[in-house]
Amino acid sequence: MIKKIIAVSLTLLFAGFILLASLLRVSSTSYSFYEEENLSYLQNLEESDSHNKEDIDIKYFFPYPGKILPDNSLYFLKASRDKIWLLLNTNPSKRAEILLLFSDKRLVSSRILFEKGKPNIAFSTLTKAEKYLEQAALQNEDNRKKGIDTTSFDLKLATASLKHWQELRDLTNYAPEEMKPEIIKNISYSRNAYVLVRDSLLSKNINPPFNPFGE
Repeated sequence: MIKKIIAVSLTLLFAGFILLASLLRVSSTSYSFYEEENLSYLQNLEESDSHNKEDIDIKYFFPYPGKILPDNSLYFLKASRDKIWLLLNTNPSKRAEILLLFSDKRLVSSRILFEKGKPNIAFSTLTKAEKYLEQAALQNEDNRKKGIDTTSFDLKLATASLKHWQELRDLTNYAPEEMKPEIIKNISYSRNAYVLVRDSLLSKNINPPFNPFGE
């Protein structure tokens, strides 16, 4: 019994150390959202996207999601870190960027999980990704209404939304038949996010990124 208590205590201590180390790393003043050492991974992902049936070319690079994905037993530490990171960040513009980062990483994770033949957890991760995208769009809209200049992020978010839209359409090639309609439903998050930032840009007489889907 004592050995079991010691083992559990050591496990919790180790988990706490990992979480603390992660928080110290992400709370630094340098926000490196796109890790240079993983550039080849991002380029490979973009190249595979370029083979989409409709030859849609949306220039947007997804961040590397890390080695620990939602199918890993330690993923809850990463998820907890993300929530704490967001909770501690009070800069509204940075919050919108962080939400988009979370969304992008989860979408990439979802694709990897679909390719690994784990559709259930992949779909759950995909849904979380699109909800984070929605939160990023709403945070950005709230920032704009408060008088914050959101022009630069509007352009980034509009492009990201279109890229998410494209990715979800492409993910139907990896998903089981019964799951495809649910993936298509999730496109509404990408569509709504794009429309929101598109209208924001048009109100400033700025042309938004072209929507190749015509919807």
